Amino acid sequence: VTERKAAEERLRASEERYRPLFETESDAILLVDVETLRIADANPSAERLWGYGRDELLALAVSDLSAEPGETRDSIRLPTGRVQIPLRWHRKQDGTRFPVEITANRLILDGRLTVVAAVRDITERIRAEEALRASEEQYRAIFNASADALVLRDAQFRIVDVNATYERMSGYSRAGVLGAGHVIANPPATHATLR
Repeated sequence: VTERKAAEERLRASEERYRPLFETESDAILLVDVETLRIADANPSAERLWGYGRDELLALAVSDLSAEPGETRDSIRLPTGRVQIPLRWHRKQDGTRFPVEITANRLILDGRLTVVAAVRDITERIRAEEALRASEEQYRAIFNASADALVLRDAQFRIVDVNATYERMSGYSRAGVLGAGHVIANPPATHATLR
């Protein structure tokens, strides 16, 4: 009995020591019971992320947060070890869909098999990637439509891109000149100046 009491005291002290980390973590943290697939605990960041109060979150199953088409409680498969899930769609309490990335790990807490999931809203990263992609497409369209022969070089003077006009005017294919660190289609007397 004394040994059990000492173990319970150590557990309580450990929980008190780590609870502030759980409460102040900027990522949403969910503890999910593996048997029931219900949320066993959630930090304040999880409340803010999904828009539910803690008690409301604890009344939900993980499938209730998902906005993945066709995903149900029966289709959820929790990880058996540490996994990084790069893109999933979740739904806030108000119905707003948003992209998340999840890092999850399975462990035993209070004698129960539990998944600890750190969930991060990646809406801004997705927007930035889309803006970059659109910008690159715009650059590519302007680059390819130019009536001038264009050569793009890196800091080491290697060719990283040429446009179709360059190919037509020089007679060299794009594939044939990529990576070249010397002047190809100009007279040798201009090499030093161009470099």
